[in-house]
Amino acid sequence: MMRNKLALLVLFGIISLSLGYRMRITPHWHEYGQYSSSIGALQCHVNTSHIASFPGINACNPVCYELTSLKNGRKWKVFAIDQSGGAHDVSRHAYWAMAGVNQDGGQLEVEVRDLPSSSCNDYWDGGITGYNPNLYFSCPSGSYSRNRAKLFDYKDIQCKIGTGKPCTVQAGSSYVKCPSMGGGGGGGSGDCTPNKWKCTGNAITQCGADGKWITVSKCANKCNENG
Repeated sequence: MMRNKLALLVLFGIISLSLGYRMRITPHWHEYGQYSSSIGALQCHVNTSHIASFPGINACNPVCYELTSLKNGRKWKVFAIDQSGGAHDVSRHAYWAMAGVNQDGGQLEVEVRDLPSSSCNDYWDGGITGYNPNLYFSCPSGSYSRNRAKLFDYKDIQCKIGTGKPCTVQAGSSYVKCPSMGGGGGGGSGDCTPNKWKCTGNAITQCGADGKWITVSKCANKCNENG
């Protein structure tokens, strides 16, 4: 009788059971100069040892994956805040933990369990660049990324260009003001206006405060053209 009741609760979504499955992962050097995040998460606001670069990620409600090593039983969580071209890449430290040795290798099979975004709260505090606030404005109210997104004054996701101070959003608008944008809110010339980005070839560029395009990220494959 109890088993039947449990089955009904699961069927109607009152209880959610996350079943494990197998996946082959490969290492990516997020911690060693090759950091990337397709959703715009700032490197200085992320624990780079816990990143997943997977195909088809959900930017507004990114999945937190719990990996379990088939070699030593060790568990390691990774946050899907970067989209890959098809590979299931994880941070180098995550791969090492699963491999049981501090050494890169080829595809490594692990046990995987999908967890809610909040299970990876410790690995990204919501920091994104105020020069590309698309995540903040495009994700629906109530979504994980919209609720946690905080805008900071960096022109690149590696946190190398900018003051690092908080940016502000004008109430009731999509106008973002960051300290380095100057009194006019960034200005810009031609089609280069603050908060605008575009993808050309294998590079994602962002309009800077000086009205010039700067490269903020590189794509492994040719990316979709955006204006």
